[in-house]
Amino acid sequence: MSVFDDSVCPNFSSDNSDIIGEPFISTIETLPFTELYGSPDNVMNDLQDFAESQGFSFSKIRTKKHNPPRVGIKVGVMVIGCSKGAKIQASLGTKRKRPSKMTECPFRLTARENEGAWNLKLNCGDHNHAALDATAHSSHRNRAMTTEKVERIRYASQCGIRPRQILNEFRAEDPECKLKLIDIYNKKRDLRAAELKNNTPTQALALALGEREHWFHVLEKNPESQQITRLFMAHLPTAHRDIALINAIRNLYPRVSIILCIWHINMDVRAHATRIMSRKEEVDSLMKDWEVVVYSQTVSSYAENWNRFEEKYSSFHNLTHLNSPGKIGNSFQDLKADEYEAQVQQDIQKRYERVLAYLKESWLQPWEHHFVKCYTNRQLHFDTTTTQRAESAHRALKAQLGFSTGSLFTVVNSIELLLENQLKDWRQRLNGAKNVVAHQHRIPMFRKLINFVPGFGLWKVYEQYERVMKSLEPNGQPLEACTGTYEKTMGLPCSHRIAALYRNRSVLKPEDLHSHWLYSKPKITSFPS
Repeated sequence: MSVFDDSVCPNFSSDNSDIIGEPFISTIETLPFTELYGSPDNVMNDLQDFAESQGFSFSKIRTKKHNPPRVGIKVGVMVIGCSKGAKIQASLGTKRKRPSKMTECPFRLTARENEGAWNLKLNCGDHNHAALDATAHSSHRNRAMTTEKVERIRYASQCGIRPRQILNEFRAEDPECKLKLIDIYNKKRDLRAAELKNNTPTQALALALGEREHWFHVLEKNPESQQITRLFMAHLPTAHRDIALINAIRNLYPRVSIILCIWHINMDVRAHATRIMSRKEEVDSLMKDWEVVVYSQTVSSYAENWNRFEEKYSSFHNLTHLNSPGKIGNSFQDLKADEYEAQVQQDIQKRYERVLAYLKESWLQPWEHHFVKCYTNRQLHFDTTTTQRAESAHRALKAQLGFSTGSLFTVVNSIELLLENQLKDWRQRLNGAKNVVAHQHRIPMFRKLINFVPGFGLWKVYEQYERVMKSLEPNGQPLEACTGTYEKTMGLPCSHRIAALYRNRSVLKPEDLHSHWLYSKPKITSFPS
């Protein structure tokens, strides 16, 4: 005999009505209010307040207007039932896997309109389910979602605050808050849908960019598929060795110089050398010698430093002080002493030849003009020779986004909010910098710069001024010959120009500095091609 036999479990059968079972759990004999209402909304508000106090929830089943006999105007009728009163759709043979909150509750009441006033009549006061807390009823949680909370969810979402944190804030303000985490997610979904205005995220973005004048974009589409192929242009003075990015910059801006990030280059060289060499001391020594080559100030010194580097690491006799034959040649221990020594030398020689080949073929020959100091010093880069600023901006943007599943539309909105906040912070810091002046900068040489150059730029100029002052001391070391590199790369007066002004009892003027270092900068009206 089956455990689901009707004789054993009479409340279970193929009829859905028997699933609910008997008896009724709660019964309402009369409603606690009998007054007339001016609108259906007032009816529902009072009914929901009453239902919440009883552990239930009501919903409209149907609303209609009809012409009663011998009455010339239409009157309204609204049938209201328990929110758990809908019929269960699935049968036992094809029952759904997810549970349903519906119990086919028989509770019914009717609201009728009479000369503009609405009265209530209780048709059936029986509930066939237990009373539950208000948080279990979506209608009560929807009523708790006030306009003020919706606006706070909107602004919090724009600021990248997660739904869990938004809910925690609501509960901290009101310990009796009825909202659940799913309500925050649902409201965020509704707000996104309203923002899209029945468009796809990409369509909404294209429309928004056309309305926002401060966004510079280039919208290009494939004429056959109408798919967007390009939307933004990149403007980067420095880059890691991303061939696709470098090619794109060269195609769009053939006159713009490209500087490769020296920090990433050094990290790649160290990682490659570590895989080939056996000791950390060897790698550290090679990196020091490599940095001497990379930071060569002139083309002649670059050639000399590289020849010296190549000579050192191409001859085993110049490297014996760096190596430990006993550790490197463990695979040759069972050979004779002479054969063992020869194998060790050959092994070391091959490994350093691989390092030299990597440096020449991967970096120097194709890219030396983009990262070696003697070549990059020919460009005005304001001491930006790494992608550190881009990395910092990327980190800030990731923190702003908070998740990786947003559409391009939400990403652009987040970028816009981030940039607006950064601009406000920058303006506040700029105003704060105008309000204070470092004591070291209160010197006659700087008196015409104080109100035009921010503190960071003044400190850069003061470093050169200090060099001049130290060179004028009795035991000071005289300045080296001017190469013009500092002014060319930084857009600031070098120590030699400051020394000349000092001798002539002149002062520095804002015109002596590149506009990059001034409070007021000229507006960009065109982009380089």
